[in-house]
Amino acid sequence: ERGRLRTFLLRALRRFLVDQYRRDSRQKRGGDVIHVPIHITDGESKYVTEPIDQHDPETLFNRAWAQSLLMNAQVELRKLYEAAGKTDQLTAIEPFLDGQVPEVTYRELALRLNTTETALGLLIYRARKKFRSLIESEIRRTASDPAETAEELLWFRTLLGQ
Repeated sequence: ERGRLRTFLLRALRRFLVDQYRRDSRQKRGGDVIHVPIHITDGESKYVTEPIDQHDPETLFNRAWAQSLLMNAQVELRKLYEAAGKTDQLTAIEPFLDGQVPEVTYRELALRLNTTETALGLLIYRARKKFRSLIESEIRRTASDPAETAEELLWFRTLLGQ
């Protein structure tokens, strides 16, 4: 008698049509996006084989960052040697660049490269110097302030010394 039923039905119909329109048009708002499932067990199974490290996550992250920085510098050094056509030379002296004890001596390597020990020492010195400058430039690239570069470099050296 007062039109309440008609108003109710009209409002219900409008809501139904709006909902239907939203369902039909959701493809425009990302409905075609492929969702990537996250499988927690995959990550866990990957790290089960890793050795247990007693260090805190911050230390592990810092070490991973330092290793990444070293790898970037090594890639750049390799590119420089490849551009100069000296890839074999770099491959031979790489064990001397990271500060660890190489399996081969200067004398053996000098004989293999057909050079003198003095010339080999100079070659390694120059490669270390270039490697160091590449590391510094990589740190400079990541530092927000140029004044922080020296502090970051010192931090980097102490981190690798651990």
